[in-house]
Amino acid sequence: PLTIVLKRSAHAKDFVTGGQDTVALRCPSHPLAHELLKRFDAGKGRGLAAPSANTFGKISPTTAQHVRDDLGEKPDGKTDFILDGGECTVGIESTILDLTGETPRILREGDVSGEMISKVIGKPVEHGAVGASPRVSGSMKSHYAPEHVLKIVSADDLPGETQFLARHFKTFSLIAPEKIAKRFSTVAEKVRGYKDAKELQVNLYKWLHELDRDGGDVIFAVEPELTDSSAGVLDRLTRAAAERPNKESK
Repeated sequence: PLTIVLKRSAHAKDFVTGGQDTVALRCPSHPLAHELLKRFDAGKGRGLAAPSANTFGKISPTTAQHVRDDLGEKPDGKTDFILDGGECTVGIESTILDLTGETPRILREGDVSGEMISKVIGKPVEHGAVGASPRVSGSMKSHYAPEHVLKIVSADDLPGETQFLARHFKTFSLIAPEKIAKRFSTVAEKVRGYKDAKELQVNLYKWLHELDRDGGDVIFAVEPELTDSSAGVLDRLTRAAAERPNKESK
């Protein structure tokens, strides 16, 4: 759930840091990840550097099956084997916290909020990259994107948007608060309803995988209100819905 950016030492080589003078240290919470790191280290101070388990820019995986569907397993796929720790409980990538400057700064929102961090370290936390902030993963305008068009709409605009699609003989699927989801369940191809931002966060990527695979022509998403606890999922939703230049969508 947390990645901490620090100034690199001589132990962090360029292939880990991308040639930057900083290094990002990921702090997983899953016991399987802890055991993997423990066995790899074997008391010798060794670390593990690895890319994300998905094709660049696509929807992040939250189950082993998502990895299997995207990267595959050898001999036909790209991976030798997959360690399956069950479905992700956080749902989105880690909060990235930059501690290289005078002020702690969140470079990527996640489940660990600025308020939570501030309570632990006893000082305010700022948000967003500035100036010469380290380059970090997941910071592109368009990221985590499904193949189908994903469009964020307000509850007020949703009826008009769906009617426009119907006039053009196109179908849609929907991610929305439960009350709205129920109202549109008879006209949408697939509907996924959430009761709060936390439920949306935990299920967002799983739902995007499902709706991208067998939903309608367009995926509509009604976003929750912006709060400190919803910032991470809103960030992912916004990036997944961003316009993709030179990208043909289904």
